[in-house]
Amino acid sequence: MSNDVESLSEAAQEISAFYYTAANHNILLENDIKTEIVDQLTIFPMPHSHAWCHGMISLRGKIIPVLDMAFMLKTEPQSKDRWLLILESSPLPLIAIKIDRLPARISYSESNTKPIDNDQLPKWFLESVETDDMTLFKADHSILFNQLISDNSAQANVQNIETAIQQDTLEDDA
Repeated sequence: MSNDVESLSEAAQEISAFYYTAANHNILLENDIKTEIVDQLTIFPMPHSHAWCHGMISLRGKIIPVLDMAFMLKTEPQSKDRWLLILESSPLPLIAIKIDRLPARISYSESNTKPIDNDQLPKWFLESVETDDMTLFKADHSILFNQLISDNSAQANVQNIETAIQQDTLEDDA
């Protein structure tokens, strides 16, 4: 009987989740994020955009930025595969990520989870999960999305200041 109780407690600790692979990193998806996989659409370059923005796609009338995960993770692009993973985390806007391979489901034990002590990894990676086959990263995509939004706001503020300085300079010259 005690073996049955131990088996139940071990099974209760087993976690099942989906993960995707981008820039050679296996990243776990939160349960509350909605996802869609699409064949890579035409990615339109965006001049003067942030380095993280690979470009924009148009999907069902919506313009969606494509996140350059290799830039975000400070690695080289790994794959030329054709899939994009569209992530929706309400109330944040949609974002697309080029993925190295299709998402898959994995089961792991909470005991395989440990905090991340590496300053090289982004702050939106919360923990790592070691399995027999691979290392996965528990992510908080909301932190990532808010970071990107903050970067956009900061860039917009800098551009507004630069425009104001240019206008003042033109007015002084006139």
